[in-house]
Amino acid sequence: PSCNGTVATDPNVCNGRGVCAGPENCRCRVEGYAGIYCQQAVCLCVHGSCSSPTQCDCQPGWTGEACDQAICYGKNSMEQGVCGGVRSCIGPNQCNCTEGYTGEDCTVPKCYGIGADNTSAVCSGHGSCVNPNECSCNTGYNGANCQFSTCFETSGDSKEVCSRHGKCIAPNTCNCTLGYTGDKCQYASCFNLTATDPKVCNAKGTCTELDTCTCYEGSTGTSCNIFICHKINGSDTATV
Repeated sequence: PSCNGTVATDPNVCNGRGVCAGPENCRCRVEGYAGIYCQQAVCLCVHGSCSSPTQCDCQPGWTGEACDQAICYGKNSMEQGVCGGVRSCIGPNQCNCTEGYTGEDCTVPKCYGIGADNTSAVCSGHGSCVNPNECSCNTGYNGANCQFSTCFETSGDSKEVCSRHGKCIAPNTCNCTLGYTGDKCQYASCFNLTATDPKVCNAKGTCTELDTCTCYEGSTGTSCNIFICHKINGSDTATV
């Protein structure tokens, strides 16, 4: 008999890997080969082709004996540190990032849902994301997400900021409530004059709170506008 045009007695019959038991009937005897003429190598190649027994030719982006390990940015899926964590490479250059990381190779940490490479938004735009949910704030900002400005060493979320009379809207920048002034909102105004005005409280007292004068000795009235003579209020016309 002959198999694929080669007589049974030819040593190359059945590709040299079997015997021609009958017309077009090869019985393969070399382990690792199969097919009608023993022409096909047998091996498990998940993402590749079998070139010889137990020898896979992998498709681009795959490696391993069975071509079952993806390659992500130069590291195979079994290597420590691939995609920022073991076994997170699920396809060629396709990373499944662990929680807290983003980026093509999962090496970019995220802070409160925003990647460290989004510099205009991460950490409220006032710091850098150094680890998952760990911000390093720029000078003048504080808070877990760098969301608070600092005014004169006091955090913007403190009740004491801006002398309790304003809001800290930027580093060392207070937005004072109506009736207060000064870089720290530390000066009240009394009857439309600031506490630093020499004419405040008619120059006879100090402006201690909004429209509140503390009069010097000898004066009284809401704006210290009344003299006291011999312990008698100058506005008392019946006794003065």
